[in-house]
Amino acid sequence: MVFRLAQHEFQDTFLDRGNDAFQRTPFRSRIGVWGPWVTLESAVPHLSTDVSLPGDLAALERIPFGQCAYGAASYPLRRFTVPFDGGERPTGAEVLAALEVRAFGSDHLATLDTATLPFPGYRPGTRNDEIHTDPAQQHLFTRPTHEREYGEPLGASELASRQALEALKAEVAGPLYFVLLHEDDGQECQLVVLFAVGKSKRAKRLIGVVTQQVCHNLCD
Repeated sequence: MVFRLAQHEFQDTFLDRGNDAFQRTPFRSRIGVWGPWVTLESAVPHLSTDVSLPGDLAALERIPFGQCAYGAASYPLRRFTVPFDGGERPTGAEVLAALEVRAFGSDHLATLDTATLPFPGYRPGTRNDEIHTDPAQQHLFTRPTHEREYGEPLGASELASRQALEALKAEVAGPLYFVLLHEDDGQECQLVVLFAVGKSKRAKRLIGVVTQQVCHNLCD
């Protein structure tokens, strides 16, 4: 399987650049599709020779991720991975470094050098990029508070989304991080990139999912 993955070409086809979105992406390297993964172009040489990568692929292929649970558009959750050089219990700063975030912008985080990051709060009109470990304040999967927020029981898709989150948490060592990135420095824009990632139990890399979503009525 490693040999097969090595034959895939990186394709810069992940981000939806319609309606003037993502004129400048949040990353130092291009983000795109590489075989069954979304990853950064700079990560491909390392990933293509990683003999343990098929184990993570098989694990994530068993999880039916579906679509982004909240927001105005229906974007699918895609499997994501990049190499990771941080510690056994990743900090927020180490996760952002692995994601090659070009300019993380937040007026509300005192430090990123910790593995326990609470949700910083919703403050529109400010630099509002997010990284935190609170599943009740993320947009990718059905939240634990969904029934209370919406006043109705979970449907089949909401229940599947919640189960997918639990399955993903079981595949990572340490916290699962939820990341929201605007196009540049936390400022309001057309679309944002969303991650749920953590350190693989099998190797030094981040694994999880990535998607995108309309910025208005989600984060600004």
